[in-house]
Amino acid sequence: MELDQIRKQINAVDDAMHRYFTDRLRCSEDVAEAKLQTQDSVYKPEREKQVYARFPGDADEEKLYRLYVRKVMQLSRYHQYGIFLGKGNVDTEFETQYRSVQTAINERDTTDASVKIELTPDPQAEQGMSIQDMLSVLGDFGTEVTALQYEGSKVSVTVRVSGTDALESQRRLFYMLYKESVTYKMYVV
Repeated sequence: MELDQIRKQINAVDDAMHRYFTDRLRCSEDVAEAKLQTQDSVYKPEREKQVYARFPGDADEEKLYRLYVRKVMQLSRYHQYGIFLGKGNVDTEFETQYRSVQTAINERDTTDASVKIELTPDPQAEQGMSIQDMLSVLGDFGTEVTALQYEGSKVSVTVRVSGTDALESQRRLFYMLYKESVTYKMYVV
């Protein structure tokens, strides 16, 4: 089979995956609405374990599929956090920190600011994301990490934010990190 033919097959598979991913996001929206009604949290580690258990095995194909499913679930949670924010269902502690950072950026002479996020990831991923997951999601959404420090179990991540519009575009991501960390503190440095 020629490379061009193989690429056409890949494109067809990608198109089908896109349709299924869109369907999954719609299901994720329904899940978010149900969680809002019951005041449940977005992240449910026991549910994610159930999903992983559906795809056991040590073959390369199975391991890679579990990684794929893990990323899809992470993106689904990100999508759900956006729905929570859109409906005004936000923790007061996060909102206070976020507004403080927003005010500090507005008061600066320059649009560029460094925002430091001190958090304690969940090493067992029982309550939230591991540090590997956090760094992955920061990179996935184009967040410019300028410094990373470890102090015991705490991690400090400094990110560059170019104005309040850029901050607002990262709000959902920062809220996800807040909700899926054991501890969280955000401020301008």
